Amino acid sequence: MVSGSAERWALVVLGLVCLLPFDFISCDTPPTYGVVSENVTLSPSNPKSFTDVLWKKGKDKVVEWDKAFGTRVFPHFTRRVVLDTTSGNLTIFNLTSSDEDTYEVEFETDRETFVLKILEPLPDPILNCSMTDENITVNCLIPENYHGNPHLINYSWHCRSAQCNNTFGSVMYFGENDDRSQNVQCTVHDPVCKRTSSIVLTSCIPDALSRHRYSLIPAIGLTVIGAFFFGKVL
Repeated sequence: MVSGSAERWALVVLGLVCLLPFDFISCDTPPTYGVVSENVTLSPSNPKSFTDVLWKKGKDKVVEWDKAFGTRVFPHFTRRVVLDTTSGNLTIFNLTSSDEDTYEVEFETDRETFVLKILEPLPDPILNCSMTDENITVNCLIPENYHGNPHLINYSWHCRSAQCNNTFGSVMYFGENDDRSQNVQCTVHDPVCKRTSSIVLTSCIPDALSRHRYSLIPAIGLTVIGAFFFGKVL
């Protein structure tokens, strides 16, 4: 009983700490996203006039500046960071997966925490399709060599059919009454990037079936013409 009571009190205290109005406490810091080989800027939310500033990655120093001695960049980030000494913004260049971490900026009296997440560059999606009983299924696939965060990827579609406005998954379905000549686009997007690929529905129709369909048109035309002239002769 004592142990259970202590655990409940610990949870209550933690909840109260999360509600305290201190600038440096954040129990649910939203992440900032960057992309491998790209740049990202971490910006303090409420910068004030300051005479010194220190950025840290975890427990390691990234860069520090004070008005008297200027800027000092620490080894892992040499020639990869720029510190704006007016706003306190930190820009990191040529991002790598090892840059993912919790960052903290410290001023004279304030501090703020940032959670940096590094994503792999988002590839173009691959569209493939199949046809069954006059119905077409289009799949929007992420290449197998993508080793990023698939749970962060969202899908959207664009085409002339109404279902493109209401489908947000990776699969789209078309019925026999949908326009087969239309271009269908699938866009994949994560918190930083988006990529689009497209396909024309006629490319989903098997060649043999397509040839059979179009051969019916002249055959029907010849039948009608033949019947017309045959009637004339009679």
